Amino acid sequence: MSGSKADRPEWWQAWEREKEAAAPELRRWLSQQRRGAGKDLDRRAQAAHDRVFDRIDCLDCANCCKSLPALVTRSDIERISRHLGMGTRDFTAQYTRLDEDGDRVIDGAPCPFLRPDNHCSIYEQRPRSCRQYPHTGGNAFTDHLKLHSANAAWCPAVHHILKDLSSQ
Repeated sequence: MSGSKADRPEWWQAWEREKEAAAPELRRWLSQQRRGAGKDLDRRAQAAHDRVFDRIDCLDCANCCKSLPALVTRSDIERISRHLGMGTRDFTAQYTRLDEDGDRVIDGAPCPFLRPDNHCSIYEQRPRSCRQYPHTGGNAFTDHLKLHSANAAWCPAVHHILKDLSSQ
């Protein structure tokens, strides 16, 4: 996101103001939820996800692409390297690294495929982890409870979704 703080959308400004103070409460709420808690929480999360993304356009932010290394699978590497006309070894050497957990991730922050207009230059071939981020929609919200607390620090949408859910 470029421009002055005053130029940023209200949802971004609210996230900036609230994220640190709200984090303990949101972590506490998440810890009370149970993985596989059932369709009710996933249904409510999908509704919150839809409400929040009616206001938020990821292209106005792209903080995930600017801050978080995307996990890449072998099939991601094969697909992206083929698209770029590179061998998988060359792609792996040039664009990936092993993180502290031993996972293969895109190397660099911001992502080397993020364009200045916040669009992805490999969007149709982007890694599965990018396709699924921020893991708040669909029927898998409860499968990613541990991720949501961390993601709320990087993604304004996750923060607002968690605030919506925790206030219900």
